[in-house]
Amino acid sequence: MYLSTARAILPVQVQVTFLYNPGLLSSWFFVPGVIGVVLTLTGSLVSSTTVIREKDVGTLEQLLTTPPLDGKSSRPKLRRCLCC
Repeated sequence: MYLSTARAILPVQVQVTFLYNPGLLSSWFFVPGVIGVVLTLTGSLVSSTTVIREKDVGTLEQLLTTPPLDGKSSRPKLRRCLCC
């Protein structure tokens, strides 16, 4: 009852249109996703190897033992301890 009156009152019709990929080729959706995943994994691997290298060399311990000058410089030090 209400549905039929709503259709009569509203002259608007909703239609889904794909502007980026009108042919709906799956490769057009898949390739940007793979590029995003590769970039994310590359950034994660580079940062993790840097932290491991600093632990091996000993510069991470030097950074953690230096006295903080203010509260702002101690937050990143604590964040590195909690994340590793």
